[in-house]
Amino acid sequence: MKKYFTAFKYAALMVLMLQAKLVNADNETKNHRQFHPPVNIQENGYSITALFLRYQQKDSRESAAATGEIHYIQTEPFLPELNYVWKTNGDEIASVFLYGGHPENRPGKSLFVITKSSIENDSFKGSVYSALELPVILQGRLALEFFPGDPLDEALKTCYEGIDLDTGQAVTCLYKDEASIARFLNTGR
Repeated sequence: MKKYFTAFKYAALMVLMLQAKLVNADNETKNHRQFHPPVNIQENGYSITALFLRYQQKDSRESAAATGEIHYIQTEPFLPELNYVWKTNGDEIASVFLYGGHPENRPGKSLFVITKSSIENDSFKGSVYSALELPVILQGRLALEFFPGDPLDEALKTCYEGIDLDTGQAVTCLYKDEASIARFLNTGR
């Protein structure tokens, strides 16, 4: 019986993902596709699955607009409800990871989403990385939230890697992956 229930949960998850993809199907300027594989988050017997959906822009003039959205569904106990978390900006999602933190400087868990975008202008050519922190909240059920009032350190928000065309020097982003961001969060450097 458990095998059938598990199969039903995954079938329902696929239906929800399809519905999420079709949310804006009637809007002729955007439709959705997967931006990053889903991520399962578990805490104290509860479970959610984070979904990363990318807009497929038909009008390239909207380059400053959000490039995708993050949603989640509760999978344990299963609730067939798609919950919006926040928008994403970037050409690609470079990394997604859970950070458990140290109680003295960052209590609780957070899901970090690192985006990467190509940049080329008169003074710089390369990539820009940006981190987004989404706290995992457990209050009667598991939820993934974005709090715009919780500022992330500037070093994690905008980190450049490439060539400074004014000086000809290489620029290296120190915070573009899970290990470097976890080290920064643990030590402040």
